[in-house]
Amino acid sequence: VTFANTILGIPVRKDVMAAQGKTAIDYDVESLDLNIACRVTYADFPVLHPYPGCELTEYSVKNGFFDGDFDKLFFSYQAESPFTCFTPQEALMQKNLSLLGPICVMFPRARWLRDLTVKVLMKLPLTKLYFFPWYLAKGYLNIFRVYPMKLSLPSLARNVVYSILREWRKRSPNRLMYRKRTRLDRPTLQTLGGPPPDPGR
Repeated sequence: VTFANTILGIPVRKDVMAAQGKTAIDYDVESLDLNIACRVTYADFPVLHPYPGCELTEYSVKNGFFDGDFDKLFFSYQAESPFTCFTPQEALMQKNLSLLGPICVMFPRARWLRDLTVKVLMKLPLTKLYFFPWYLAKGYLNIFRVYPMKLSLPSLARNVVYSILREWRKRSPNRLMYRKRTRLDRPTLQTLGGPPPDPGR
């Protein structure tokens, strides 16, 4: 059993792509083909998101791919790419490939499935529809291949409901990755050791 976590949507400078004769999506398709060739059991394809303090984030800000505003990021890295170097169509294709890629890798001999995905399916605005075959493939691989478990029918049903709701929320738009729950500039309130000292005394 082999597991691969292959990141999609890595920003590449236009001069580098021009020198290599590639588009931004070509790199993602190459990643898919590598996983298929390696016959990976479980392939995951998250879309790259910048994180504070990472060299890749600094590179992205330096090259104008990201403005450094982490507050506007989605709740999950499984949402659309936040990098401005990708067109809306490229961002859509990356997100669709993150859902359809594991299914293509699951059937490495089905070359037609890979070709259909790359040439047609990943270009269509059907992301919500693709979620369901992706979820079924992920559930099957997790339960029967990667982490074999013997579950009763009620337990399996509870796990399915919980996980599908969780995964759906992770891929929903307008959910921020960093949510400010407490303002740091708010007045000090009651503390464990008693009330805060009165500055007027």
